[in-house]
Amino acid sequence: MDTLSLDEARKLDYPVKIERDPDEGIFTAAFLDLPGCSADGPTVADAYEDAMRAKDEWLRVTIEQGLPIPPPSKTLESSGRVLLRMPTSLHAALIDKAQLYNTSLNQYLVHLLSSALVGDTVERRLNGVQNQISGMSQGMMVMAVTINRVLGSSNSFNAPVSKYLPSGVATWPQINAPTELTY
Repeated sequence: MDTLSLDEARKLDYPVKIERDPDEGIFTAAFLDLPGCSADGPTVADAYEDAMRAKDEWLRVTIEQGLPIPPPSKTLESSGRVLLRMPTSLHAALIDKAQLYNTSLNQYLVHLLSSALVGDTVERRLNGVQNQISGMSQGMMVMAVTINRVLGSSNSFNAPVSKYLPSGVATWPQINAPTELTY
């Protein structure tokens, strides 16, 4: 992009991506076209406002250093309108469903598309949690197998530690777990 003044650069419409960090409970707003230009905040509005200030500073420093300002990547203008062809049977079913919910077909289609988009994000996060749980479960099984082998392999192990067991208990309890793990 040609050399721009700071005022010209400020007028460029850079897309900003805002995401919530569920672990930290904060929002991050990032200008993906401007490397390293991002800001955090407790709300979407705070993150966005801080990111706008960061963008201004990023542009100022870049221009002062004589570096090129990248053009915004937003090349496709979104009008909010989509022409969609579908089978007449699907069209009729969607109209019936929209009427059932007492809404317009347009509003119902926007709802379905939004739900699918959010559902994909939720599904990815749930899959990540499921993988973490699966990893912990395998780790627990390995521990159980190891404990069974150590405690069950020798009577001499139980004898010296029997004084630490509750009264009336002669040996460590057996932990029910597989004796071998397959991955």
